[in-house]
Amino acid sequence: MQTMAFSSLRVCLVALLLAAFCIIHLTIATGEDELDDLDLLELDLEDPDPSASSSSSVVSLAQQKKALVQLTDYTAPSFLASNQHVLLLGYASWCTRSAELMPEFAAAAILLQESGIPVSFAKLDAVASQRIATLYNIKGFPTVLFFANGSDERYTGGFTRHEIVVWVKKHIGMPATTIFSAQEADEVLKRDATTVIGFFKQFSGPEYEAFIRVAMKEDETEFIQVDNMDLAKLLNLGAQIQAPFLSIIKNEPETYVSFEDSFDENSIGWFVESNKRPLVTIVNRQNHMKLYASPIKLQVTLFADADSSRGLLPLLREVGKLFKGQILFLIVDTADEELSRPTLMLYGMDADEPVVTAFNYGDGSKFLLEESLTLESLKEFCKQLVSGARKPYYKSQPIPLEEKEDVQIVVGKSFESIVMDTSKDVFLEVYTDWCAKCDAANKAVKAIGKHFKDVASLIIAKIDASANEHPLLQVEDYPYFLFYPANKKTNPIPGPKKWSTKKLVQFIHKHATVPLTSSGVTDKDEL
Repeated sequence: MQTMAFSSLRVCLVALLLAAFCIIHLTIATGEDELDDLDLLELDLEDPDPSASSSSSVVSLAQQKKALVQLTDYTAPSFLASNQHVLLLGYASWCTRSAELMPEFAAAAILLQESGIPVSFAKLDAVASQRIATLYNIKGFPTVLFFANGSDERYTGGFTRHEIVVWVKKHIGMPATTIFSAQEADEVLKRDATTVIGFFKQFSGPEYEAFIRVAMKEDETEFIQVDNMDLAKLLNLGAQIQAPFLSIIKNEPETYVSFEDSFDENSIGWFVESNKRPLVTIVNRQNHMKLYASPIKLQVTLFADADSSRGLLPLLREVGKLFKGQILFLIVDTADEELSRPTLMLYGMDADEPVVTAFNYGDGSKFLLEESLTLESLKEFCKQLVSGARKPYYKSQPIPLEEKEDVQIVVGKSFESIVMDTSKDVFLEVYTDWCAKCDAANKAVKAIGKHFKDVASLIIAKIDASANEHPLLQVEDYPYFLFYPANKKTNPIPGPKKWSTKKLVQFIHKHATVPLTSSGVTDKDEL
């Protein structure tokens, strides 16, 4: 029963998260006049230097027009057929997000053209050209498609010009970029992006091949390769190195990380996965699906407003260093209810104060930091998560005050003491506050409670499953009735699906293991 409950909980939680966070393909929210608050939060928290970013230069409308080929229903078929590689932006003229992406899209086209890389960039007004939009399933705006020899696939990369360039190069067979000059190396160091640096005596051999295989899989992270010691030292911030050597540089407080494991594909891949993100990642509508699909299944999330997040970010970063590769540390802005509310509801929490949760996507278990948030409490929390010593969190209402009622109110914290009491039979109604049929069930159970109120060996109880959880409680529908025999608590008996007050009373009489004699109630008694 317990295994089934955990399995059901895992499926339920993951399904709710995915349903709440799902964004089709690359679709970005449209019709917004300003950047999302969370986008602004990310910029403020990470505090990048715009002058150091490859995305700092403005692309004029004239440059955009020159860099991007405008396609229509009539011109798209021949253009896509005659060009080996095409990145196509499906947009709507009224879509704010399309307008925001367009300059970066054009800038990426210019960068690739200047590098002599043969990729064509095009745009399609998917509202005006509905035939082609329908043919390629362009429904949300903007949507980006990549065509290789006429075959299309969804673009899955980022939204800055640099991220677009990196993704495209990977998908045309250029997994790593070779650096030849100090100027190129200096430009790499100034980028506001994560970069993997590989230094080899020659671009061949098993270590280099492992490096390239990982580079092919990591299609959103740029891989740089060098075979010159002076350039290698420059890229690795003057570190003492010898080939083969691997490192990651990032434009954040953890600027440089060196690889110190065996040079094989698995070790390199895990090193990149563990270090390619910031120590603390700001969750937004563009990255959340990839974060939840990360191979790092244990994720700790701070839910807080922008001001609180800024104050707590150094604390999270410090703990993040200790558990890098074991735990993914995230921040969700509670001002964005679309991102924060679904998860907080799973924990029965509100957003009045900062909340730290943890979720294990490997087994579906969830955890809550119930202690005050300090550096030491967060360290201990994470230590327990990694070791398996931390008990999963199950939401619960407060235990009601001791009052004699015909129907006992069960909450998560009192489930063990009431329902699992081996001295008594327990009839339990499981309901929710949003269930349409539960009002009738509550009335029936109230009548049943009154009927059996003097039977000391029987407890009539109910639990609100929308506000309370327990690992031994598994239900499939609401209202749901369960009978827990005094001598067999781990195997409750499901009540009738087609029920009435009379049928439920008969059900209790049938399965009672302790004689119902205290008030003269017999098997013949009916309501």
